[in-house]
Amino acid sequence: MPQSLSQQALLNDEWRRLQLRKETQLKTSASVPIKRCLPILKVSLFLTALNFLVALFLPTNAWASSEECESSCVVDSTFLSNHFNPSEPGIIEGQAIRGLSAPIARHSVSDQTTLLSEQSNPSSALESPEVLIAAPQNLNPGLYVPLFDAEEFNENPIDLDNSGLPREEPLEGAEDDTSNSGLFNYLSDFSASDLDLDYQQNFDNFGGFEYGLQPTLNFENSRGDRIGLTTGVEIFDQATTLQVTNVPLEVSWHHKIGQSSIDVSAGIDFFDRLSMAPRLSAGGSTPIFKGVTLSGVIEYGPYKFNAQTLENEIRALRLGPNLFWQIAPNTTLFSLMRVGTYNDGNTEQQSFSRLEQRIGPFGVAANLFNWVYRDNKEMSSGYFSPQDFLVYSGEIFWADTLFNALDCRASASLGRQRLGGSWTSGYSYGGQCSLPITKDIVLDVDYAFSNVRDQMTGGSAFNSNALTSKLRIDF
Repeated sequence: MPQSLSQQALLNDEWRRLQLRKETQLKTSASVPIKRCLPILKVSLFLTALNFLVALFLPTNAWASSEECESSCVVDSTFLSNHFNPSEPGIIEGQAIRGLSAPIARHSVSDQTTLLSEQSNPSSALESPEVLIAAPQNLNPGLYVPLFDAEEFNENPIDLDNSGLPREEPLEGAEDDTSNSGLFNYLSDFSASDLDLDYQQNFDNFGGFEYGLQPTLNFENSRGDRIGLTTGVEIFDQATTLQVTNVPLEVSWHHKIGQSSIDVSAGIDFFDRLSMAPRLSAGGSTPIFKGVTLSGVIEYGPYKFNAQTLENEIRALRLGPNLFWQIAPNTTLFSLMRVGTYNDGNTEQQSFSRLEQRIGPFGVAANLFNWVYRDNKEMSSGYFSPQDFLVYSGEIFWADTLFNALDCRASASLGRQRLGGSWTSGYSYGGQCSLPITKDIVLDVDYAFSNVRDQMTGGSAFNSNALTSKLRIDF
């Protein structure tokens, strides 16, 4: 089994430390008188001759195998403490010596000449009787290399690198992992998670009507990322303009990065009697303080205000930040700001803030909304573009679960609205219920009524009704 790069690094580091110790010992011994070294030299020469005779006449099978050595060849802790630092990588104090018969253990990692000779003749590593007990691969079982049979080695020699160690080989299947990595590997992790079927119907007392049915198929991966595919049909009808039918086609992507997220979508809107139009949006959110989340959005596409606006092919670019603050467990503040520019030369500014306090199943809220355009383009372009529009209101709401299955919410607000310097009352009410049909199918129904203006009506009252529903199917 070839060694990993980390194991080779440990060996190289250990070799450098051994070389450094060797050089230090040589420098230290140079200052010792030669006469005091003569007995040591005689003993060294005797041991060298004895090792040579043993290596020459002793049978090779006299060496202990790795299995026999498990119980008897134990490194003494005193030996380790005197020769190595147990805290250094690759050294484990008191470990059994293993792999004495392994090729990698039959040469000294501190002998560079031996390494070079074995590189030129790899089989010498198998035939040499030299065993270095202090080699780091003997002290650390993680550096052990299994025994190779000599005959098998001759048929399939080991490919050694420049340091005399077995060359690192790519793991089996690594090439396939590389070819399958990237975008394809990321997308293959997605599976269908749920289907959302959105229905909406809006109408007012001035002949405006909008109807839409949009299914969205959502996919999710193991990381929590989501991909959505949306299509459907939308119909815009108006008393003064021919009906316009829109078929959207959109792809969206939601990606999580820790506690932050990124949302991107792109699509095309097809119309029955108008030219198609691209639609793009991007956004993200991230916590900036404890309980405070900052998000933002930028979007471009056809302005689907009514049939006249679509017929005039009005395009809008809007962007701005959102801020959510969890002030207390039952107290929240939400604010947003938007700036926009239109292809007819108009610009806008929007701001909205909502302070909410929950009290059990009940709650109260204060809302403030401001909307200002540079020019009033309602007559020429068709969309509501006030140069001075302000709404503030107080709201009460209730939200609870009925019959242990039906989640419902009801709300009502009352306030004032200012349009062109003229003040009138503004109010709204509505309700929403979520009904689980089965374990995996949930139906949401929402109705809202409001007299808050979204068009110039002169002295006439303005009323709008909105009915929306969503059918959610989990897979």
